Amino acid sequence: MHYNDQQPDPKKHNTNTYLLIVGIFLVVAGSIPLFWFFNIGYFSHEEKAPPYGGEDISLLLEGESVASKLYNEARVLRRDIHDYKSAIQKYEQVLQMTENHTQRGQILYEIGLAYEVSEREQTAISYFKQVATNSDISNLLRASAIEHLGQIYFARYDQDVFSEIFKGDLFSEFLVFGDPTASIRNMFEYGTSLYPSAYMELRLANWYAQDLLRADLSAFNNLSPADVRELIRQKVENADSDITSFKEAYNTGGRVSIYYLRKAELAGKLERLGINFLGDPEELFKKAFEESKVVGTNVTGAFALYNFAVYLAYNDPDSRAGEIKTLLSILLSGTYQDTVFSEFLKNAKQFPEERENVILLARIDSLFKETLIEKFDWDL
Repeated sequence: MHYNDQQPDPKKHNTNTYLLIVGIFLVVAGSIPLFWFFNIGYFSHEEKAPPYGGEDISLLLEGESVASKLYNEARVLRRDIHDYKSAIQKYEQVLQMTENHTQRGQILYEIGLAYEVSEREQTAISYFKQVATNSDISNLLRASAIEHLGQIYFARYDQDVFSEIFKGDLFSEFLVFGDPTASIRNMFEYGTSLYPSAYMELRLANWYAQDLLRADLSAFNNLSPADVRELIRQKVENADSDITSFKEAYNTGGRVSIYYLRKAELAGKLERLGINFLGDPEELFKKAFEESKVVGTNVTGAFALYNFAVYLAYNDPDSRAGEIKTLLSILLSGTYQDTVFSEFLKNAKQFPEERENVILLARIDSLFKETLIEKFDWDL
């Protein structure tokens, strides 16, 4: 894989992606909710950390033992029935029956997943941190726990969640006071040193690209722009490898959709830098949408629409302003009232990069700007 430094033609866009999104919205406005079509992994009921990285410990729990049966029942309750309260009760029973680090790590991780999808973030964080800080647990599972800590924060940009993540041993070392981006970035750098998960690698690659856009390489110990571009390429290769392993085991799912979405965001930033080695960003967005058809929630659909609007706003705001406004009008519709995405819009002002993105959208769409001021307490 090599860089192609030729500037892409800004007018060469695949409008099918936009038509696909808006067309589906118009179709479903009558009776089918839009959210079935999208999923980028924020609080999806599908596992977002790599299931191939976890272990089926039922065999380790001696096959037909009481512990093994309880564990298998808990997994069914969590993954298939979505009865998280009952699943957690059974997981906790199994914890009392084993001292094995591998078994306990997997159970703690799955309890964290159950609390996360139940939107009990503070409790989920405590379980994921138990996994992440235990060196007796596999590096892949520890990295998966760290990935989830980041996902919980990025779903809402909630300051209480942020404070809970970055307190205590290990995580306090990642904290940069007054700079949530640097704090999460430090945590993900550590996480990828354990295992290069696609989600964390592409998040980091996006931040590296943002540094190049700002011509600020202070975080790289005097590396050149070419060196940083090479780091981005390596992050992408790591993400490709991780998602290939996942697809070999599970074919598709929420993680695949997240992968294409983050890759699309990265491709859009690199396009602004005159770098094109990932292909057409809109094709990647389209792929993300296609991969998310099977699973999705109201919240994840909103984030998909939002990120595509941000991409258009940066890369072709003049000729595609109408499309951006249409996407934002969908986001402000009743479908997305009182969702996690609404909390995100309120809290995004605390996170510099997302604040910039929201302000850019507000400059394009006056109705969106008015809504931010009146409903979400923005000072614009």
